[in-house]
Amino acid sequence: MAGRIRRSLTFANVTSLLALTIAVGTGGAYAANTVFSTDIVDGEVKTADIDSSAVNSSKLANSSVGTGKLIDATVANADLAADAVDGAKILDGSVVHADLADNAVNSANVADESLTQSDLGTNSVQATEIADGAIDSGEIFNDSLLDVDLAGGAVRTSEIQDGAVGTADLGNNAVTSAKVGGNALTTADIKGADVNDGGISVPTGYVPNGRCRQLDASVGGATAGEAVVFNVKAALQDGVVIYGQRVPATAT
Repeated sequence: MAGRIRRSLTFANVTSLLALTIAVGTGGAYAANTVFSTDIVDGEVKTADIDSSAVNSSKLANSSVGTGKLIDATVANADLAADAVDGAKILDGSVVHADLADNAVNSANVADESLTQSDLGTNSVQATEIADGAIDSGEIFNDSLLDVDLAGGAVRTSEIQDGAVGTADLGNNAVTSAKVGGNALTTADIKGADVNDGGISVPTGYVPNGRCRQLDASVGGATAGEAVVFNVKAALQDGVVIYGQRVPATAT
């Protein structure tokens, strides 16, 4: 048998058999699912070897896609998850008016005392933007409020600090007798008045009943031509009246 095989072997037969063996050995065809990662030389799978849409999110390792892999300006709103963009992702000073929806910013979105005059446009703050009782003296620049800024009846006693209204704040003839409380004025409230803490004594019978009598008194600081006002320190008898006439000479 072996002899017959040897007699039938020719150069052509041997060459054909060798070609077939090499073809099978070098891998001309593979059964499905028989090529594994270990069969592929590292770095040999190229873009042309990958089918369209073959790479999906499950094929990407976490954090494997960096900014260098993204085409500029290709990330759209639909690509962002809800609440994905926080303060740390926004460049300081990059949010402008056009980026804000109408009524998007309310008091809850503004840090206390963070707004300054430079943040407000001319005439941008109206009465509807200010909460009742929100503005106190600390929020008002000196002399910045004018009459036109105040509505009729807007300033009440509770808005005026005690002792804050000075002479310069009062118009001519602004204070009438109706504005002065009973017994509220003293000699200290009268311009040019001098107060003498001394006194005079009128003994009983010094002035005859039903008559008048002139009495000179020393008043420190009084000058000729000034008016005279007496303030009694004890109750007077019925029918007795004391009044000042004039200052005829200095201190008299």
